[in-house]
Amino acid sequence: MIVPSDEDGYGDPSHPSNTLVIRETSPALKKLLKVTDLRIDRKELTSTFMGVEVSNKGENTIPVVITYDILDIRTGEPVKTFKPAILGMNADTFCYAALTLPPGSSSLVSLPLYVSDNAMGGNYLLRVKVKITGSDWIAVTEDQKITAVSRKWGPIMITFASSLLGLTAVILFFSRSKEIMDRFKTRNLVLISLFGTVSFAAINLPMTILWELSHAIFGPFSFLFTGLFHEVLLYMLIASLVVLIPKPGVISLFMVVRFLLGGFITGSFTPITFITLSLSAVILESMMYVTGITGKTPDPENRVRMGVVCGIADMVSGYASFSVWMVLYRLFYSNWYIMANILIDGFLYTFIGAWFGISLGNRLKKVAE
Repeated sequence: MIVPSDEDGYGDPSHPSNTLVIRETSPALKKLLKVTDLRIDRKELTSTFMGVEVSNKGENTIPVVITYDILDIRTGEPVKTFKPAILGMNADTFCYAALTLPPGSSSLVSLPLYVSDNAMGGNYLLRVKVKITGSDWIAVTEDQKITAVSRKWGPIMITFASSLLGLTAVILFFSRSKEIMDRFKTRNLVLISLFGTVSFAAINLPMTILWELSHAIFGPFSFLFTGLFHEVLLYMLIASLVVLIPKPGVISLFMVVRFLLGGFITGSFTPITFITLSLSAVILESMMYVTGITGKTPDPENRVRMGVVCGIADMVSGYASFSVWMVLYRLFYSNWYIMANILIDGFLYTFIGAWFGISLGNRLKKVAE
């Protein structure tokens, strides 16, 4: 059994195997409608296909009918929302395939899958039955676990909150730009611009070529290579800059320089870039100020604290970045891939970069003195 498939029964590469994509109404909206005694009147059906390969290993030609049921994995009862009545008729009238199998042959057929708007996400049991045409005798029964994937409200809420936070940060920055800029001396602003330019030249520009190359060579494990630039080198520069200028706002200005250079030179003025950079800046600024790395009595040379703060901040912004990609570009990521990226790229590489960044900052401080 191939779920989902195209109209010919072959696998659909745009969706993960053994899944059905459904349109599930928001749980919060359902509760609101229950309280207000309102209803959703729409009766929409989403449809896809499943492929079934049937083989005849006998010596006679056999006419068969292939049907299916989607069962509750706990109770074993059929779930009607996955085989809804259509035009007042039972779904079995539509959801079947008939064929004749010669001896020693096999055939791949596709069956339509109709899903009503009331279907809920979760794990189900797909049961395919092969009957001899003209009888109720079941020759073959095959079971397979499937997962109904609904609209994920977590990434949607994270994307909305991240966008709102980014816009708020930008508004506050422009409304108090004079106060923020007055905190820094001219040489501080020059140094921040220099670090932002170095990060763009050493990270953004090389990655425009290495990003695609690493995906072609390493596949889903390319983040182990790209993280050396995006995380280790980036946070080495950020940590060293904070050592040199331990003031609130230095990371935000650094991110602004990266964003502007990337936008004007490579054309990366995208919503995702804006949301991820602004969110990363806000989280890093807040955590460094709260933990005492920046502020009135700054202590930016504690390696463990700097590494943990940068690692946690990058894990949060990394997960938000995945959520934004899933919502805005309708992409799908496996849980293991997200966790591996967050733990290795988000924390481990970042911790290493921040650890060595303090050493770099101390050496640059001696040179400056």
